Amino acid sequence: MTINSSTIGSAIGGEADTQGGNATATGNSVAINSSTLDSVFGGNADTQGGNATASGNSVTISNNSTVNVEVFGGAADVTGDGNATASGNSVTINNSTAWYVYGGNSEADGAGNSTASNNTVTINNSTVNTQLDGGWAENLNTGNATASGNSVTINNSTVSGYVVGGRANAFGGNATATYNTVTIGGASDLSGANLYGGRGSSTPGGTLDVFTGNTLNVYNYSGSGTIQSVQNFEFLNFVFPTSQSGPVLTVTNATLGNATAGKGSTITASTIGGPDPLQPGASVTLIQGPVTDGLASTQATGQHGATLAYAWTLEIASLNATLGNVQAAPQAQTLSKGNTVHLTITGIGSNFW
Repeated sequence: MTINSSTIGSAIGGEADTQGGNATATGNSVAINSSTLDSVFGGNADTQGGNATASGNSVTISNNSTVNVEVFGGAADVTGDGNATASGNSVTINNSTAWYVYGGNSEADGAGNSTASNNTVTINNSTVNTQLDGGWAENLNTGNATASGNSVTINNSTVSGYVVGGRANAFGGNATATYNTVTIGGASDLSGANLYGGRGSSTPGGTLDVFTGNTLNVYNYSGSGTIQSVQNFEFLNFVFPTSQSGPVLTVTNATLGNATAGKGSTITASTIGGPDPLQPGASVTLIQGPVTDGLASTQATGQHGATLAYAWTLEIASLNATLGNVQAAPQAQTLSKGNTVHLTITGIGSNFW
């Protein structure tokens, strides 16, 4: 479905609604160009007696469009004891404005489970005013809620409110929001934003994990303003130019580690490749502001491009990194021995802009 230069209420790429069986909305797409809407769904599955699945749906919003209420890549809703699953859905917003954005959303109100997995949201040169979730899973009764493998990417955009990789709420079961990713880059304004790897709740008797495997990637970020908070990231990866003079991030509050999960955060700090790496003794403030110490280690690694490896020492007050030594990265050593290989930077910095 494509909507051009229009003002309408809602757009739904594909919808399945049943009273007693399974509902599936798969592979639908909506493209919005130069238009104003209240809400957009790539795919919507709703059932009152079976399982609901929304997968592989997409929404793309471009060219100064506005969505005044909510955007869902895919949504699955179950009334009864079935399972609700939203997986592999996506939302991309370019040069436009929105308020509530969800890559994938699943909700179950019975004994079944709710799962939001591998959904993505990408915001480019746009504004999101209230809430941004890669994936949201919620169970209102006795089932489990799981949000895993979801991602949010923000580039050269203004975002306020909650930015959450994955969110899981379980009112009678277990809630898990793990292995989600938030990536920020460019000249974004996140001064009104709270960044969460995972967020959620469970009632007494249920388990809650909103920390394990969640990752924050900060890539060549030159944003303005003070980020409100950074929370529930097991891994924080920073990539910045060697000319970095001020803090990479400035925050009102940053919490490293998670007491409930019993784990600390792991840091990497790398510089964008070029002829002049940082020298031993260089110091960079990765996070300026009150930082709660929950580091897995006071040592950190990183790279300069693909050829040099950094070893850092971390200090807490703000999160400061001091460079101890620079040496050839394992890939560069392999090349020096005469082997012909294709170099790929794995992990930090390999899949960004």
